[in-house]
Amino acid sequence: MGPSAAVALALTLGGCRKPDLGGAGDGRFGVVGARDVRVLLVDGERDCRIRIDSRFTVRTRSGETRLSGGPVGWTTLAAGGRGVMLGDKSLGSGPVEIVPERSGSIRLAGRDSGGWSADGRYPGILRVGVPDSRGLQVINVVDIETYVACVLPGELFPDFQREAYRAQAVAARTYVLFQMARKASSEYDVDSSQRSQVYPGLPSGASADRAREAVQHTRGIVATWAAPGGERIFCTYYSSCCGGTTQAVTNWRDDSELIPPLNGGVRCDCQSAAGGKRFFWGPVRLSAADIAAKLPSQAAKVGRVDAIEIIDRTPVGRAKTLRLTGSDGRSVTMMSETFRLAVGSMKIRSTHFTVRRDRDGFVFTDGRGFGHASGLCQWGMEAMARRGFDAGSILKHYYPGMHLTRVY
Repeated sequence: MGPSAAVALALTLGGCRKPDLGGAGDGRFGVVGARDVRVLLVDGERDCRIRIDSRFTVRTRSGETRLSGGPVGWTTLAAGGRGVMLGDKSLGSGPVEIVPERSGSIRLAGRDSGGWSADGRYPGILRVGVPDSRGLQVINVVDIETYVACVLPGELFPDFQREAYRAQAVAARTYVLFQMARKASSEYDVDSSQRSQVYPGLPSGASADRAREAVQHTRGIVATWAAPGGERIFCTYYSSCCGGTTQAVTNWRDDSELIPPLNGGVRCDCQSAAGGKRFFWGPVRLSAADIAAKLPSQAAKVGRVDAIEIIDRTPVGRAKTLRLTGSDGRSVTMMSETFRLAVGSMKIRSTHFTVRRDRDGFVFTDGRGFGHASGLCQWGMEAMARRGFDAGSILKHYYPGMHLTRVY
């Protein structure tokens, strides 16, 4: 069976585009699919905890063996005076690679405000170093399909529909391939947080089974659009809940190209699946001191923030640009999404809000949605899947003008 027929059967869409195989660095396909994903797990920390449940080898990038042994119970992986330290053993200045005999036998735990956090179990290998004396850097190097299977349970609830998982698999795969092409010369491609895609390591339970099925069913399939120079992948942005209508990516990212699949304006029934508690938010109160602490460079320019004004809104009603004015009349402007991420995205869940002064702070009300609202809406995707739409139809709805392309 040829690729086109396979995609048509797998996602019930007729036909499959042939990829442009040139220019890996600009979002086309090239050889980027031949290498593994580099996921940043730890950056700038003094240490983390590590456990290796199989034999392992520590080697340099050139293949020289620095240490072998194992298994190893919980110990410290740290940036020390002698470079990378595994317990009391020096591994040199790095970068070095920790290669387990059995994939998935490495577990890591990092610090949170209460001490050591819950651990994650990671496939592939770890690349560890102390670059530019910034502290410890740990990168998980893993194949693309395993990476996507780990992302899905981090992004979706276990009871989401099968077709929602399949649509998310295509979006997640496309996103990481786009980043891999863009960051080929960087130390890593993506990180493990919401800044990229949530990557908790190897999942377990029902969500893991659903994720594996979705990845296998859509293996090698990505979203593309008909660019002037040929079929190309694009950055498949997605967020939790768009609030009823998606918005253009250029409303919150100055560095993004406006292309048809990311032009926004897609109507969405996310409220029916998300429910009121997830769809609406607020009121949320932030003190002037909280804001100054989260925005030090802006606070340095204006002093104490006495006023926050929404200068303009997007066509779907979201705050686009804010003006922060200090007590002496000086002011700065900033994108609303930048403000939201700085003060806390779990507090200010979206840029769909109104804001008013309240004593020594500000109250954000009339909140709607969760996230930047560009591209795929995850709760809207779930609503469509519940109504019987397949993954391909869901993706075409949220990324207008996109095509499905098998790249490997």
